[in-house]
Amino acid sequence: MFNEGDGKNLAFKKPTWQTWEKASSRFAVDGRRDEDPAGGNQCAESIGSKENTWLVDLEDIQSISRIVIYHRTGGVSFGCPIGVYGANCDIPCPRNCTYCNYITGKCLGDCSLGYSGHSCENYVRKNLALHRPTTELYPFSSKNPSGKLVDGMKSNLAYAGGQCTATLENKEIAMWRVDLERISQVERIVVYARTDNKKWDANNGFRARFLGFTVAVSNKTDHTDGTICYHDKHHTIYTLPAVMDITCVAVGRYVIFYNERINGLKYPKGYSPHAFVDLCEVEVYG
Repeated sequence: MFNEGDGKNLAFKKPTWQTWEKASSRFAVDGRRDEDPAGGNQCAESIGSKENTWLVDLEDIQSISRIVIYHRTGGVSFGCPIGVYGANCDIPCPRNCTYCNYITGKCLGDCSLGYSGHSCENYVRKNLALHRPTTELYPFSSKNPSGKLVDGMKSNLAYAGGQCTATLENKEIAMWRVDLERISQVERIVVYARTDNKKWDANNGFRARFLGFTVAVSNKTDHTDGTICYHDKHHTIYTLPAVMDITCVAVGRYVIFYNERINGLKYPKGYSPHAFVDLCEVEVYG
């Protein structure tokens, strides 16, 4: 059993009880799940009867986000590893679904936050950023202000299309933020980069500008005084997607996009020499 915050297993080594006990109920929360007899008994077991009950006492009232049950298999291979299904266990579970039926691929109730349906295909959360107040440092032009990123329009990813914003050149810091106007529960943030409607590959110069960005949720306008939802440290101009879909469970009023190219600091190969906000839309769901 896991909570939403740090993902800690709330049941680990907590008091347990079961009816018709044959092998201790505590084996189900000892953190071991290898059925190799050499490792000793690691499974709780009861005597067969019409009804059986097993329970764990979490010793406090808890907020539970996920429950994972490992069945006793007798050491015989069964089903597929987590995340895949099919006769050869080579088909990924639906997107936003962690656990699916090993035969049909139907999601077994562990969709990502906000998603539902047999294939986790339904998303019903509200875009909290839509038409909210925004601001940015060093805007390039008043014709395409910072509010373009929360107008709900993203069909044209070119600056000339009037749906994107940009900042001035030769700056060490780039910042854009949206004010949700009240402290809100955030679950997901989607960032659409400016592409100028050109192929999004290593030759697209906006990819180099996008690298290294940070997205934060904060109760203040300072991105360092809040929750860092994402900081790009691993992508290159060959791997960075044009749309970043970020899962972030956080509480705050401001969602901040930040990037920097501080003079004198060394940045990875492929990074632009200066910092920019070249974006077309930012969606905040919660």
